Amino acid sequence: MRGGMRINAGRPRTKSQTGQLHSLDARRLRREDLLRPGLRFGWQWTDEDGKPTARIDVRTHERALTVEYSINGTPVEQRVELLETPCNYGGDRVWLACPNCRQRVAPLYLSRQVACRKCFRLAYPSQSEDLMGRMWRKQGKVERRLRSGKRMTSATRDRLIDELMRVEDAREAAFIAAARRLLGL
Repeated sequence: MRGGMRINAGRPRTKSQTGQLHSLDARRLRREDLLRPGLRFGWQWTDEDGKPTARIDVRTHERALTVEYSINGTPVEQRVELLETPCNYGGDRVWLACPNCRQRVAPLYLSRQVACRKCFRLAYPSQSEDLMGRMWRKQGKVERRLRSGKRMTSATRDRLIDELMRVEDAREAAFIAAARRLLGL
């Protein structure tokens, strides 16, 4: 069996992934108008049943945030600088400065400290997907586009349906190939 069991299996999952830590995203804070100086608010994460799993308190200052939370009973307080960059067609984009490396990022992740993805050495979930996982994700993406297309033209709908059929065929072919490899056929 050439390549062993992990042929086409993506990167081994040795790194923690972004979905395993809670994050604070500058884009969402901006969208919800929570970056005005002088605000104080709580941010909460919940599980599938709606039960709270984590909470942080945020205070906004002129060009900065203070994030307060506790992890395993240990209080954490971190100041995060806000940065702005001009957009080409007017307005500006807000970023968070990683307190660790000063990198300009949209999401910061929360653990024993507040830091960016690179400082925590986090991988995106897609970086360790195998071929079947990629196919399932792609199929879900196309299906979501089909479900949300209320004002979609018939040509676009037909193109998406064709793409969905191609993805399903490729996923089935990958499954058959993997089954043959496992069975030694």
